[in-house]
Amino acid sequence: MGRRVGPIQLSLAGLVLVACVVIPFLSWQGTWFGRPLDDETLTQYLADQTKSRRVQHALAQIAERMERGDPEVAQWYEMVAQLSEHPGSEVRVTAAWLMGHDSTSELFHKALLQMVHDEEVLVRRNAALALVRFGDDKGLNELRAMLAFPVDAGQELLTLSPDPEHVWESLRALALVGGAAELQLVDSVSENPHLSEEVREQATLTRQAIQTRLAAIEETGTRSQK
Repeated sequence: MGRRVGPIQLSLAGLVLVACVVIPFLSWQGTWFGRPLDDETLTQYLADQTKSRRVQHALAQIAERMERGDPEVAQWYEMVAQLSEHPGSEVRVTAAWLMGHDSTSELFHKALLQMVHDEEVLVRRNAALALVRFGDDKGLNELRAMLAFPVDAGQELLTLSPDPEHVWESLRALALVGGAAELQLVDSVSENPHLSEEVREQATLTRQAIQTRLAAIEETGTRSQK
């Protein structure tokens, strides 16, 4: 679809959280990534091709420094972007999550556009969520997939309940970039009795946000024709 969201929606994109998808990897095998790394060690860890946990440790440290507003982290952006092709899926998952922390980086934006087609589902999902923070809807297909999994069962099409955490993140992202094509899928979430009331309420809020945005676009189009 390739459309960009407006300035108001773009400013809200920073509210979209992508952490929940990556949490299992940040705590992978009980690893704790809180130990501070000096710059030299951080660079060494990022370049480690044999120990994925070291790379993840470095990425977690960079994310923490980004959240503190440390401008020095930009020195590692090129290395982070190159991790989009790392052989370890857990590293790519974490890298996609990290790239969503700086929506001003065209380097990250370009890498995420490739990662949204990754063979690993969690990489695609983190990339799609991160792209929303760039005001980019090119991850829409993956955001839709986070809401439902159609299964052909004989003569009827059944919908399995997806991961509630992923549903929650997708709904909040679709509130910013979803369109008319996503409304039916959003409604299927609000009507799904297997999902929590909180998630179903978010589906209702997402529908309202999409409808409000579509109405605004239509009104703008009408004004421009006058």
